Amino acid sequence: MSSTTTITITQMPTLIATPEMASNPVSTPSPDLVSTSSSNLAPPPPPSNPVTPPPPPNEPEDPTTKPKPTFLTIPPEIRLQIYTYLLTIPPSPPAPAPIYRSPSPPISSSPPSPSSSPSSPPKSSFAPAILLTSRLIHHESLPLLYQLNTFPVDPLTLTPFSPLSLSPSHPSPPPIIPSSHRHLIKSYSIKLQLDNPKPVFTQQALTAKFSGADRLEINVWQATYMGGVGVDVLRLFEGVRGVRKLAKIRGGMLGCGFEGYFPWLENQMMKPLIPTTEKGREGKKEEEYVPKDEWERKRLLGWS
Repeated sequence: MSSTTTITITQMPTLIATPEMASNPVSTPSPDLVSTSSSNLAPPPPPSNPVTPPPPPNEPEDPTTKPKPTFLTIPPEIRLQIYTYLLTIPPSPPAPAPIYRSPSPPISSSPPSPSSSPSSPPKSSFAPAILLTSRLIHHESLPLLYQLNTFPVDPLTLTPFSPLSLSPSHPSPPPIIPSSHRHLIKSYSIKLQLDNPKPVFTQQALTAKFSGADRLEINVWQATYMGGVGVDVLRLFEGVRGVRKLAKIRGGMLGCGFEGYFPWLENQMMKPLIPTTEKGREGKKEEEYVPKDEWERKRLLGWS
């Protein structure tokens, strides 16, 4: 038995160009349209972890091009320490001990010790010429010159003058401190004569001058021996208040009867300033010194 297989072949139609197709060619997109559409496309997002290029290697600095430090480029704290060293007036050398001559020198079997041999005084570091170096240095260091040193005060006019004028190497009269600089002075010393019958200054002037100072040194002396010397001159200082660091009374004769009054007055001058609102308050009285016995009371009045 035989089977028959039928194969069907289908012929695809052939595309033939006609005159109508030649007159109407296929339209293509214009270049303007393509450029316009491509410009509306968003740029791609940046990477989440951008790669940073490594920094260039550090080149060694040329020491010749680096600016050299000067006095004005160092820290101000160091400059202030230098000013303090250069503008602190050294204390006056102590007075030489009296020399007693005898007909024959004392006999000693041991040689003199090196400490007893005379030696030259130490060289002073005081150099006020630094004030003339420049305006900036003058502005920074001038207040220290007046705040670091103790200035003597004339007992007649209460005007401060230079401590250097007390040295024998400086001529007299002493140079007066300019009035524009006097408010910078914080430490004073004054020399008073206890048996001065009529002091020219008043208690109000002393209170206004020395209240609130850092230091106040009062050096007292007397021309007479014991009798007739009281503390009337020192009583004018009882209104001074607010001396912050030191109030000291030096001098006087040993056993003169003022050993109790001097410490009391020093303590009074170092008490806080009295507010102006409390000075005139009714019932507010100033503390007075109470002598320990009748003899001391008479000595304070100038009777022996």
